[in-house]
Amino acid sequence: MLEGWLAQTISLLRFSCAPLPDIMGKRAAQSAAAQQAKVAKVEEKPVDPFVQELTPMLQHLEKAELTESSIEMLRSVAPFCLKAAQEARHAFQQSMVDSIETTLKGIQAKHEGSVTEAENSLADLTAKQEQQDLRLKEATEHAEQSRTEFESKAQTQTALEAETTQASEALKGAQDREEELAREKAATLKEQEAFEKFMVTFEAVKNGTFAGKEWRERNKAIDETLKVLAELCDASLKASLPTALRTKPAERGRFSLKAINFCEVALAGRGEKMKEKIGSFDAEAANRAQKSAEAKEAFDAIDAKLTGAKAETATAKEQLDSLMKQKTGIEEEIKVGPGLRQKCQETLEKAQAELLHSQGILGKFDEMKNRTLPEEKAEAAATS
Repeated sequence: MLEGWLAQTISLLRFSCAPLPDIMGKRAAQSAAAQQAKVAKVEEKPVDPFVQELTPMLQHLEKAELTESSIEMLRSVAPFCLKAAQEARHAFQQSMVDSIETTLKGIQAKHEGSVTEAENSLADLTAKQEQQDLRLKEATEHAEQSRTEFESKAQTQTALEAETTQASEALKGAQDREEELAREKAATLKEQEAFEKFMVTFEAVKNGTFAGKEWRERNKAIDETLKVLAELCDASLKASLPTALRTKPAERGRFSLKAINFCEVALAGRGEKMKEKIGSFDAEAANRAQKSAEAKEAFDAIDAKLTGAKAETATAKEQLDSLMKQKTGIEEEIKVGPGLRQKCQETLEKAQAELLHSQGILGKFDEMKNRTLPEEKAEAAATS
């Protein structure tokens, strides 16, 4: 409808107004005229001052949010309407002037909106940067607190690991002593068994129960007896024993009998000591088993604490990593802030420049719109 109305208005204006020079025309005609001027190298005609004054406004109309044909129509009628003085315009011309003014004000409103939008964007970015600075400060504080907590947990874990090592060594020592006692008991029992077998041999040698044809067995038994008694007797007794043992019981003298009796007493004493030692194993075994149990209990307790400390340390580490990642993300956002701010500032400056240009165009349009006839021409027009 606007395009149809503009076309009708142009026709009426061209019919009702005196012929005016074709100062703007359509873009295709301008381009063709320019190319023709270049090819023919025709000398350019002097430019009409009114055309120079009107050209920026006509170019500015291209920024209107209208179809290209509507803009072209406004550009076509503008010279006819604005060259006529205010009091000389008829209704059609005034209507077109109002349309041009509305269009220019629309362009200015658009630029004002762009300025407002750019200012709001810059303000939002500034507020966001302030918020990011606050978030970074809080994230840094939280990360430092988390780091302190993690280091404390890690130190506790390290201390518990040292205690666990000590407890483990203590447990192993107690278990080793318990096993050592068991081995010692087994060795003592084996020694007692061997001693009891030896006592049978000793009784046979002492009582001379070997037959004449068993002289080899008898000599072997005497040698074994002498070997055992060598550990229990002094040098003089040890020197007298071979003769005493090889003499038949009925033929032994008083000194030989005393030597053999002394050996019996020594062997009996050794046997008693062995029995006492074996009897003491049970109490010592119970004591060492109790110490192993206590060491195991202490180790289990400290190991349980260490397990809990490791879990707490791992949780503290995860929390620290999460906070550090969050802090790094905020730092990355802050890092791109200056670039975004510069871009917003450039956008604002461009919008302000466009608004200033639009205001200048609209101001110039107001001068042209309100232009009146010189006084003498006005009087002549009034008389006419």
